This record gives sequence, structure tokens and C-alpha cells, in this order.
Amino acid sequence: MSPTLGEGDTLIGWLTAVPKTGRIVCFSHPSRKDFWMVKRVVAVGGDVVEIVSGALMVNDTTSTHLVADLRPVEPDGRWVVGNQEMFVLSDAHHLTRSDSRTLGPVTTRDSYVVVWPRP
Repeated sequence: MSPTLGEGDTLIGWLTAVPKTGRIVCFSHPSRKDFWMVKRVVAVGGDVVEIVSGALMVNDTTSTHLVADLRPVEPDGRWVVGNQEMFVLSDAHHLTRSDSRTLGPVTTRDSYVVVWPRP
């Protein structure tokens, strides 16, 4: 989640069923419940996410304000976010692909919205 969060930062989260677009969330990896992930929500239930030629689009609108690093987002793809799901990206999306680009939309169940990142 660099540059927003750094190694060793402490997070305080609030359990929620409805994270909002733009918020940082913590949730367990879909196939490794003992491994927690920290990502930014770029879309919620009912949204359509597309990555086309490096541009992130949500519901046919370019969404550069949701990406901390303005480098092109890869790979191209299209995802429909279902009810009680969210599409998440790492702020350092160019360094990782372990987010909804490879996992698909993830469940909002048992996710925590980060309310206070502290260095």
C-alpha cells in the first residue's frame, strides 16, 4: 500500500459490511484465511470495472482519483462487482498483482475499513 502506508505502520479498523469507494480496507485473503490484505476499494456492488489500455474505468468513467500511483494499470480486463463484494487495488499496483485483478471481486463480509493509519 505504499506510498499511503509504510512498513511497520499500525492500522485501526472498523468492521463493516459496506465499505465505500476510495477507502482503505483490511480483509483476509480469499483462499488463505490466515493472511490479511490491505487494499483500496475502487468499486462496490453493482459497479462495473474495466481496465483498458492502462486506464481504470468504473461504470464507464475514468477513475484516476482512485489510484494513488498514476502509472498505467495492467492487465486489461472487465469485472462486474456483485452484491456484498468490492473490487480492490493496491496503491502500488505496478508492484503487485495480488488484488482484484487476479483475485476478482472479494467479499465485503468480515472486512475492516481502516479509520486510522498511524506511522
